[in-house]
Amino acid sequence: MKFEYKVKLTEKDLYHFMMYHNYHGIQGKLGIIVAALAFAAAAVTIGNIEPFYTFAYLACGVVFLLYTPITLRFKAKKQFVLIPDLREDMTYTFDDEKIVSAMKDQSAEVQWIKLFKIVGTKNYLYIYTDRMHSTIIPKEAIGEEFNELADFIELKTPKGKVKIKR
Repeated sequence: MKFEYKVKLTEKDLYHFMMYHNYHGIQGKLGIIVAALAFAAAAVTIGNIEPFYTFAYLACGVVFLLYTPITLRFKAKKQFVLIPDLREDMTYTFDDEKIVSAMKDQSAEVQWIKLFKIVGTKNYLYIYTDRMHSTIIPKEAIGEEFNELADFIELKTPKGKVKIKR
């Protein structure tokens, strides 16, 4: 069996990947916890201490809640400008032995057994080759074949390495 898709990433696609990757890691989770604690501290201290300190807790919560998404937006924009390959059309081929990604006259392949993990979110398929690097495939590029491809991926990838939301 063989599946082939042409993908053209956008800055938005890169940003969504960065958000997913960050908030599914320890840094993103800690940021949310610190923001929640800061907001809780602000709620508890209203009227009990000087208003400046309550405001400082609120400000801290806002900073922890908004800092990451804002910085990731700028980072995605910068990477999209600085790395021209991100703007090129990519072709991904899934066959019985491997996944091949091709751009212009270059190609790379990875065997199913060597994949770190594959994650399917509501709008994207992320194929991680290691802990930090992923291929981003928008589900709209796959179209109506998504469930068939997801079944194929689950069949070919070692158990425990696939988590696809359908």
